[in-house]
Amino acid sequence: YHLDGAHPGVRADYQRFAKLKLNVSVLANSGCSRGASLSIMVAGFYAPELATPSFTISASTPAQSVPSGNPVTINIAAKDDGKAAPGTVVEMEVWDESHKPVNKQNKANENFAPGETKTYEFLWTPTKAGKYTISVGVYGPKWTPSYSWNQEIVTITVH
Repeated sequence: YHLDGAHPGVRADYQRFAKLKLNVSVLANSGCSRGASLSIMVAGFYAPELATPSFTISASTPAQSVPSGNPVTINIAAKDDGKAAPGTVVEMEVWDESHKPVNKQNKANENFAPGETKTYEFLWTPTKAGKYTISVGVYGPKWTPSYSWNQEIVTITVH
């Protein structure tokens, strides 16, 4: 059972795992809190069968500075740190200097074995000059829960 709610500046999430006799509530002073992910992480501490997989993420580009209009290859490596993760979604996001997303791409239905590393190549063609950052998320099936969020792990300057 899952229930969440928000009011400007605050957020609440409640997860009930009836068969395990476990309830978890997360209260946050942030409207953008990932309460559902946090409550599942806490539940996994008390009930290991609920623990979410963890991932180590790395990203790279062939060059840190590129001309506008030329495609950029963004290489992502996602390593499952120990628990099988079927139906995983790996998402790559490009953000501009004002912290707005300008490109999002993903690979869905990826099946990770414990300890497995998978690599991905995403192509993005910048259309204007500026400084951009790459963020990568790894999620469970249908985008929930969040297994890993890696903000601004690569910076690209477009000229």
